[in-house]
Amino acid sequence: MTAKPRLLSFDVFRTLLDIEEHKDRPEAFVLLARFLAYHGIIIEAEALHSQVTALTQSQLTANPSPTPDVDILDILATALAAKIEPTLLAEAALVLRAATTRLTPVPGAGEAVQHLAASWSLAICSNTQRAYTIAELRAFGFLAHFGTIVFSSDVRACKPDTAIFQRLFAETGIAPANIIHIGDNFADDIIAAKSLGCTTIWVDRHNEAAQPGSDRSAADAIIGPDLTDLPRIIAERGV
Repeated sequence: MTAKPRLLSFDVFRTLLDIEEHKDRPEAFVLLARFLAYHGIIIEAEALHSQVTALTQSQLTANPSPTPDVDILDILATALAAKIEPTLLAEAALVLRAATTRLTPVPGAGEAVQHLAASWSLAICSNTQRAYTIAELRAFGFLAHFGTIVFSSDVRACKPDTAIFQRLFAETGIAPANIIHIGDNFADDIIAAKSLGCTTIWVDRHNEAAQPGSDRSAADAIIGPDLTDLPRIIAERGV
């Protein structure tokens, strides 16, 4: 008898939230340096930018994962080389993020998540930083609907490295056969999750499935360009 799914796992960016990033904007580090100065931590913006870049590259290079990640809180704490309270460190990370990133909800995502949360357990499994994305999910009304949340910064590895999925399985105690993973990146979300035994739903934002020669057999279902039809598709599959 086929196991009945018990958990819906979601990617975040370009699945729930669209994102526009400008990570290396010098102006962002000027703003961060000003913020820190108000709290008695004096550092030149250019020096801070250089240190963050160098530390990030060093940690990525030393990481054995083929798709490594870092924790921005560790990077900032080392770059500042100062005793900094955890609360202030977290605020500094959010200042940097707000200065480099613009987010908007994917159409239909809020309604779909709210509808599904009434009858499913929901989780997050996404390539991103915990320091940023908990606050971003909260800001757009998503956070309260999710239980287990695993980010690539938690395991220092990005999908398609399966470490992030393995952490999800361990924290929930739910086997892959009982999980539906929903995401927009075919390699990172769909192929990786399917290789572990999850059911997969691909959010095809740009109608890639219609391209000639496109083999999308790893996806158990395809929706797009948004999440409007997600509750209906899950219901139609009888799960």
